Amino acid sequence: MGKYFSDIHADAASQFEGSPHNISDSPEISKLRHSDDYEDIMALADALKFQLRHREAIEEYTKAIKLRPEELLPLRKRAGLFLSILRPNEAISDFKQCLQIGGDKTDILYRLGICFYLKGEYQNAMTAFETCLPLCNDEMAVAVIYWHTLSAWRSGAIPSLLKKHYRLGMDVGHHTAYNFSMSMASGYIDFSEAVDNIKAENDDLEYSIKAYCIYIFLLKCGNISDSEKLMKEILSRDSFWISFAYIAAWNDSH
Repeated sequence: MGKYFSDIHADAASQFEGSPHNISDSPEISKLRHSDDYEDIMALADALKFQLRHREAIEEYTKAIKLRPEELLPLRKRAGLFLSILRPNEAISDFKQCLQIGGDKTDILYRLGICFYLKGEYQNAMTAFETCLPLCNDEMAVAVIYWHTLSAWRSGAIPSLLKKHYRLGMDVGHHTAYNFSMSMASGYIDFSEAVDNIKAENDDLEYSIKAYCIYIFLLKCGNISDSEKLMKEILSRDSFWISFAYIAAWNDSH
């Protein structure tokens, strides 16, 4: 798998809040500016996205959608970026349109669930994840179970997917942090062991997923003091701020 984003990239605050990012155009971006060609506009949007300049990339994907409204790709890419900058209503609209024109149901239902989670519509989120799960392999299933479980914890519902479908030995692929979190949620890993694990976790993507689950668990248990301390730590480790867990943490804290 290649790099997720450029070493030189916009920070979380610039994309969530619209503050200046002070990132210069790459040579590729400069070359593609001002073209009216669909392929050039898509390439420009992709290049901006690679620098995590999601707000600007959305503008370019919107231009591409206007040129080719029947095309799925720019709509799907814009939907993902609306989600990544905490504009879930616009993301939901785009994702639903993607479904209507033949988008991948597993991909879209999963992200619709996360959009509803960010809106605090936990029952809608759970419904989306429950609809998504039968379409999933183990790698996607463990991510779906993670977000369904957190939705249940936050709404006082039963985490039914965790109880019925999570098991040790799932073929989780690169979703190791989701798997670790659900092992803790299922009681296979002691809570104290999970806390020790995140203290030693060096990867910010893995950390955000594990720590955010523990944060919601602490909230569920009424441990507000420790949850607030952990939230500060999650937000401070922002090198992979595009992770859904980091985005959710930012959303909870603002």
